[in-house]
Amino acid sequence: MELILSKKHSKKRQLILIVVISFCFQFLLSYGSVSSPYSMVFMVGLIPITMVICNVFIFKLIPSFLLKNKLVPFITWSITTLLGSAILTLSFLIATVAFLPNFTADQLPPSTKNYPFLLATMWIIVAGSSFLSLWKHRQLTQIENLSLEKRLAEKEAAIKSQELSLLKNQLHPHFLFNSLNTIYSLALSKSKETPETVLKLSDLLDYTLYQVNQPMVEIKKELDYIRDYIDLEKTRFDDSLQITFEKHLDRDDLKMAPMLLMPFIENAFKHGKVLHQDQVIAIKLEVSNDQLEFNIRNSYDGKALNKGIGLQNIQERLKMLYPNRHALRIEQKEHIFEINLQIKGLKPVLNV
Repeated sequence: MELILSKKHSKKRQLILIVVISFCFQFLLSYGSVSSPYSMVFMVGLIPITMVICNVFIFKLIPSFLLKNKLVPFITWSITTLLGSAILTLSFLIATVAFLPNFTADQLPPSTKNYPFLLATMWIIVAGSSFLSLWKHRQLTQIENLSLEKRLAEKEAAIKSQELSLLKNQLHPHFLFNSLNTIYSLALSKSKETPETVLKLSDLLDYTLYQVNQPMVEIKKELDYIRDYIDLEKTRFDDSLQITFEKHLDRDDLKMAPMLLMPFIENAFKHGKVLHQDQVIAIKLEVSNDQLEFNIRNSYDGKALNKGIGLQNIQERLKMLYPNRHALRIEQKEHIFEINLQIKGLKPVLNV
C-alpha cells in the first residue's frame, strides 16, 4: 500500500529532514576544522546528495517494494542506490578539492579525509529517515485497519439487528391468527371465559408488540407469556389436549432473547396430531446457574413432518444470538416429535 501524504505534510517533513541533515553535517564537518567557509562548501554539496538518497528510499523503494513484500527488488535497488550515492559523494569531494581556489590541505575538514566514515554517516542518516518513514506508515496502516474493523463491526451489527427484527416479526402472525380464532369460537358459544381470554390475549399482544423490541427480557416474563399462550390453546382444544408444563428454576434473575421458545411451542400445537383420542404435548424447562435446558415433545402421525418457517427462523436467531453457546437437537421418533435446546452463558438481569 502506497503512503499518501498531503502536500502540506510532505513539505513539513522535507523541512524537518533538511534541518536534521544540516545539523548532522554541521557537527561532523565543523569538528576540528579551522576553516568555516570550506565546511560550508562541503555542506552545500553533501546535503542535497543525502536528501536525494533519503527521498529515493522514502517515496520509491519502501512503498514500491518493501511494503509490498518484494524483498529481492528492494535489496537490489537499495544496493544500487547506495553504491550510486558513494560514487556521487566521492566525485563531489574530488571536484571540490580540485577546483576550490586558494585551497590548502590543512584547511580540509578532518571528516572529509576519512571517506568511509563520511559515507557511513550519510548512510546512517538515510537508514534513520527510512526507518521513521516505515514506522509512520505502519502506524497509519494500523489506524486505518482499526477504523475499517470498527466500520465493518457496526455494519454487521446493524445487519444482524435488522435480521433479528425481521425474524421476530415473522413469529407473530400465526400466534395472532390462532388466538383470534379461539376468541371467535368462545364468543359464538357465549362462553363465560371470553372476557378472561380477551384479557390474556391483550397481555400477550402487549408482550409481543413491545417487549420483544428489547434485546433481552427476564426469563420469568417469557414464562408468563408461555403460560398465557398455553391457557389460550387449552381453551381452543377443549378436552382433546393433554399438556404438561414443568419448570424448575434454581434462579430467576437471568435474561434471554424474547420469543425464543415460542416457535417450538407453536410448532407443537400446529403440527401435533391427535393419537388415541388425545393430542399430547409435554414441555419441560430447567434453569440452573447460567444454563437453560428446554425440552418439548408432541404427538404426531408418524409421517414426514415439515419443520416450517418458524423453526428455520429460530435456528437462525440462535446462531446470531448465542454463537457457540447453544445446542439444538430435533428428533422424529415413532409418533413423537421432540426438540431439545440447551443455552449456556446466560447473563443476570443487573449485568446485561
